[in-house]
Amino acid sequence: MEADCNSVLQALEGVQHGEGTERLAAAATRAAAALKNKSLSVLQTKENMAVAAQIWNAAIDMAQGQAATLDVAALRQCASELVAALPLTNLPSQDRAAAVNVLLQTGRSWAGLQEYEAADAVLAKGIESAQWLQDTCFATRSWSSLEQTCAEVFFGLLTERMLACRQLKQQEGDVEQAGSQLSQAYEILCTLELVNEDLEAEVQGLVCQALQTAGPERSSGFVTPFLAHHLLLQQKRFGEAQTELLNIVSHEDAIPEVCMAAITAALAAPEGLESVQAALPMVLERFSDDPAVILALAGVLTTPDSASVEVEELVLEAVGDDRWEEEPEHRLKLHGVLWNHAVHLLEAQQYERALRFFSASLAFVDGTDRRLSCFRSQAVCCLCLREFNRAQHYLSAAEQPKSLPTGFLRLKVALAAQAAASAAVSQLMGCEGASPDMLRIACLEAQEAGVPSAAKQALVMLLDKLSADSGGDSQQSPGYEATVFTNLIKLILDNDKQSGHGGTAPMDADSDSAAGDATEASLPPAPSRSSELAKHLDAAVQRMKAVGHDKFFGMEASQQSEMQQAALLMAASGEFWAAHQQPTPAVLSKQKAAFLFAATSALDVHSERPEFDNALALAGEYLLRAKQAAGAAQSGLPLGAASSDPKADAFLLLTEFQLATRRKDIKTQLEVIERSKGVPGFTAECFAKLAALCKDGSYKNLDVCKAAQQAALQRLTSDPAMNYPVVAATLRSLIELSRADVDKLQLLREAQSILDTAPKGTYPDLETRWLITHAWNRGHTVYQVQGGQEGIQYMQLALDMLNRHCPTLAAKHKEDMEAALAAAVPDQAQAGGGNP
Repeated sequence: MEADCNSVLQALEGVQHGEGTERLAAAATRAAAALKNKSLSVLQTKENMAVAAQIWNAAIDMAQGQAATLDVAALRQCASELVAALPLTNLPSQDRAAAVNVLLQTGRSWAGLQEYEAADAVLAKGIESAQWLQDTCFATRSWSSLEQTCAEVFFGLLTERMLACRQLKQQEGDVEQAGSQLSQAYEILCTLELVNEDLEAEVQGLVCQALQTAGPERSSGFVTPFLAHHLLLQQKRFGEAQTELLNIVSHEDAIPEVCMAAITAALAAPEGLESVQAALPMVLERFSDDPAVILALAGVLTTPDSASVEVEELVLEAVGDDRWEEEPEHRLKLHGVLWNHAVHLLEAQQYERALRFFSASLAFVDGTDRRLSCFRSQAVCCLCLREFNRAQHYLSAAEQPKSLPTGFLRLKVALAAQAAASAAVSQLMGCEGASPDMLRIACLEAQEAGVPSAAKQALVMLLDKLSADSGGDSQQSPGYEATVFTNLIKLILDNDKQSGHGGTAPMDADSDSAAGDATEASLPPAPSRSSELAKHLDAAVQRMKAVGHDKFFGMEASQQSEMQQAALLMAASGEFWAAHQQPTPAVLSKQKAAFLFAATSALDVHSERPEFDNALALAGEYLLRAKQAAGAAQSGLPLGAASSDPKADAFLLLTEFQLATRRKDIKTQLEVIERSKGVPGFTAECFAKLAALCKDGSYKNLDVCKAAQQAALQRLTSDPAMNYPVVAATLRSLIELSRADVDKLQLLREAQSILDTAPKGTYPDLETRWLITHAWNRGHTVYQVQGGQEGIQYMQLALDMLNRHCPTLAAKHKEDMEAALAAAVPDQAQAGGGNP
């Protein structure tokens, strides 16, 4: 044996030095024959494998990465002869797979050279040597690198042998034999994706033809239709694939795993559902006594890609009997399959279908926790379907023990149905583990659902909890209780406004009635609402006294949000006055004042925190209520009668202007100025305040400021007891604000007129000097830059006021000013300007 190996190596050395391969082929044949007749040890097997490896490496060197030549194929054939003669069981699994791969690659080399007889011969030897690979392929489901290598080599041998048989045009029996061999690889074909991707259409068609020609009666049982079914699906021949699927599930030798694999493959095909629907009843009937089969079917049919309404019907029918009573392990697994599919349907918003699967899963659980989860899930589906009575029914079944999730879901259902929601809030706090935070969440849920009575109930209960816990180590931050009171009062006010002023908001029926009463409740009368507000405000005052101002409001709240609390309290006061059924003028006046102060407080909040845009919205609401009260009061007076509260009317206009300024609403600002001119109580000082609001800062608008100053000047000059210092300051401000010379000249002429009529010493001397100086300097500048009439008019006005009202200044500058004006007038006349 050692001599045979040496002769092989000597012949290989000759090939490497340029000799032909004939001597090597003969030596390899002799060595292979000798090896077959001897019992080899592990060491001897490895030594001979090393010789075969040297021949194989020589073939690689000769090929140099190119397609195999005849000499390369001959070298590989020599290596294959030695490998086929060795007992491969002496080698590790990885080495055995590599050895069989030598035979596969040699066969491919001959096929590439169209030497199909040589290819068929070596591949036949490979198949004989590779029978052990089947055990490795089927031994595990882990599909490690070893199992994949074994599967690729084994199936590669079978497919290459089929191609060689076709090329040799052998008889049908040979083709049938090859098809029978191929059928042994059916599980690899349906589980190893790499092999499926590498199959070419030509090979698939050949296999289908061979298997269909052989038929079930001439093949190894159900294997032939199984492989044919899989390949027909890949070729999209769905009608023929359905026939093969029926052959599989009806075959007497077909095991459940084979039927499941075929159904899975059909479901993955684009048009495979119809064939599954045809085959499924046969499978269910055939394996009706095997719960494991039904469980596996349920798992396959309820995958997201496979499930349809029709398939789901079959699944529910299959699981809907008593075969599971003695199968606790299968019951739990089936519950998981049905539950997971129900969750998937719920996420896909298929609520009716999800409800059916949650209900089906309930039949397979015994534990209390799992049953509670099923009932709650059924209730969620009914809630989404807006079937509130069914939802409450399922929640009632989940009543014991009372759990927080069940209680919260009961609240959600009650809010959606807008019935018995307040009772649901109370029941929520009776659940195990309920904390005050749940009341805060319940309030938010109720407000979002449009059920203010339930939100109010949650806040009232939260305040009771906070009051009860205040003696211990409360975890709530300072100011939290005041925030809750604020939200409660605002909720009452907002609900009153929505319900009593333009439409009705949905009300919870059970706020003051027995639980379960689902009829709509009407609003309580106005005095009742006033009493309710008074009760809560009094409770807030008492709590503030009990815990202290800083702790009740919180230090930050007391320092920064004082106006916020004031706005709330003043608005509540306005609501009290508005609750009068037949308000007198005095009541309307108090109502107007309360809302007006609420609006100004909200504006102060916005001044402190400009990012609070809702403060402006609240100010607007309160201001509207104040204007409504003012209008009601005015309508009760005789036609043309003056207002009984002019100062409050002026304050209202000031507040409206301030709100428009914050909103940068110029149109409203100018409208307020015009309306204010007709209000006797709106003094020049009020107009000056309007001007100050928009003169500087982020709300600056010089046009609005000028309009307010002009209104102030008009009010000042119409007063018989004219306040000349204020008039002078207003005139100066207007002249500075005016950008056009025509406006400045008009104001200067008005100032000259006032100076002419003012008693001596009443108009401030410094303001007179400023008027003269400003007019002359402006005129001189305009004349030097532009020329024309306007510059001379400025200078003439300045000289006139100098001569009439400022003799001290005239003594120093009169001659120079007259000379400058005289020099300017001829120039203007020469330029065609005419007389000034």
